[in-house]
Amino acid sequence: MRDVFDLAKFFIKNGEDYMPNTFNGNMNLQKLLVLADHVNIAEYGEPLFNDQVLDFKNERVISAR
Repeated sequence: MRDVFDLAKFFIKNGEDYMPNTFNGNMNLQKLLVLADHVNIAEYGEPLFNDQVLDFKNERVISAR
């Protein structure tokens, strides 16, 4: 299992964090993390990281320690 922070750092390092330190930038990063987790489950049958995915009315977010 990977650490969710390492995956977030990967996305930021590769330019996916185009609105840093904003609510929308954080939500876009959260969406990328959730999408990566779901793709890994679909492809390999196991989650990408141990952190819990929380469902809210309009968003899904990662509950990191």
